[in-house]
Amino acid sequence: MDKTQFKVGSLDQLMALNESAAKLDSQLDITCKKFEKVCFDNGANELQYSDEVSGNKSKAILLKS
Repeated sequence: MDKTQFKVGSLDQLMALNESAAKLDSQLDITCKKFEKVCFDNGANELQYSDEVSGNKSKAILLKS
């Protein structure tokens, strides 16, 4: 892999990328929580994420009663 494609030109660019990554992380977290709520509201007792490419699975998220 050519690591030169990942270099950042300046501190300003690095700060902008960090801010964008933080926003994306926050949006993904909110989306996942909404998805979990919809699943549990529709009767799911357990939710487990899986990666179809690698076959890895997350720990099961259980509904708290």
